[in-house]
Parts: sequence; C-alpha cells; structure tokens
Amino acid sequence: MSSKSAGFTAAIGAADLCQCVWHRAPFGSDRWIFELKHDGFRAFARKSGTGVQLLPRRAIDSRGFPEIVAALRRLHRDVVLDGELVVPDAYGRSDFEEVRRRNLLQRPRMIADAATRRPAVLVVFDLLQINGDDLRSLPLFERRRALHEYIDPRPGIQIIEPVETHGEALFRAIVDGDHEGIVAKRANAPYRAGPNRIGPGSRSKPRMLATRRRGVAEPVAARHVVR
Repeated sequence: MSSKSAGFTAAIGAADLCQCVWHRAPFGSDRWIFELKHDGFRAFARKSGTGVQLLPRRAIDSRGFPEIVAALRRLHRDVVLDGELVVPDAYGRSDFEEVRRRNLLQRPRMIADAATRRPAVLVVFDLLQINGDDLRSLPLFERRRALHEYIDPRPGIQIIEPVETHGEALFRAIVDGDHEGIVAKRANAPYRAGPNRIGPGSRSKPRMLATRRRGVAEPVAARHVVR
C-alpha cells in the first residue's frame, strides 16, 4: 500500500496543499468522484505520538480547538490528514463565521465553553502519511481505502463520503440544501501540491463546480488532484 518516497518535513505548510481550480458548471464522469465542499479552514492535521499540529493555509491556533486536538491524540497511529476544520450549524451546514470566531478566542474559559456548546469537526478527505509512510504517490482511490481502513470516525473527526460519477446530481442536491458547493477529484490521481491540471501540456482548465449564493448558482473553487 505505502510508498517510501520522501516524507513530510517539519516545515510542512501551505506549499504542500493540493489546491482548487475553478470550473464553469458541474459535470459527471465515472473517472471522477465528487464531494460536498465545506466552508471552513483548510488544514493538514499531523499526529505524531502525543503531539498534534494543525498546519493550515491560514493561521489556526490549535489551542482554540481543544476538542479537535483531543480527537487526533486518540488516534492509534501517526498520521498526516488533509481536511477542513468546520463548525456545523443546527442544520449540519458549515458555519464559516463561527469557525473564524472560534479561532480568535484567547481566554481558556471561553474556548472550553465554545468547544462544549458548538463543537468543531475536522472533515477529513485524504490520508497523506501513516506511521512515516508517504502515500501521496498512490492513486486517490487507494489513499481513500487506507483512510477508511486506518481512521475511524469519532466525535471531532468525520470522514467525508464521496459520490461516484454523478456530479450533476450531487450539485442539484447541494443547491436544494443551500450548501457551499461540490469538489471534483480524479479517482486515479496522486496527491500533488499546488493547482492541478487536466493532463500533460493542457491549459489550466477548471474542474469543478458551483454553489448557490443569494439564490443564484455560481462557480466555486473545486479541488482536484491531477496535472
């Protein structure tokens, strides 16, 4: 399963993230998987021994999310996960303003109260490293198989469930539910840092998708994992 190529360094950060590109409209394909796009803070989560780090595109103070740190510490293996730190609202939708507010809290009592009143969740969509083995060169479907094999959902950690083939149907469902958008990923692609493309020599054609803003469907960023 694993690949022993160069692992992550202690300086892992935004440069290692696979990034979104844009697409004009949803699509379907049996070579792609489609996921709900959450509106939170994108982050690598690293668990090594009892140490936990959230390594984000934007500054995250892990002290502000003790429930996430505790959930990661309870994992039985050392891992690097790619996911989205979110605070769900009463309808299960990501509340970006609340996760942003949580990140600004400084007083321990206020942090503890917020973690109890509206717990955050790390929505995990990729497993990049496990017990020192670097999985990024493996195709996405193999990384997802490993993710389900080694990471159990628990309070504070949720494993995202993709939809195969039917991107348009998923998009219609998220518009009806007033969610953020969807993300398309090629099922056989390795994990590569930075914006990704369709194929060798291709232009940076967008890949993914749209959401409803103010009642109108419009494009949103879509993450995918091919060059």
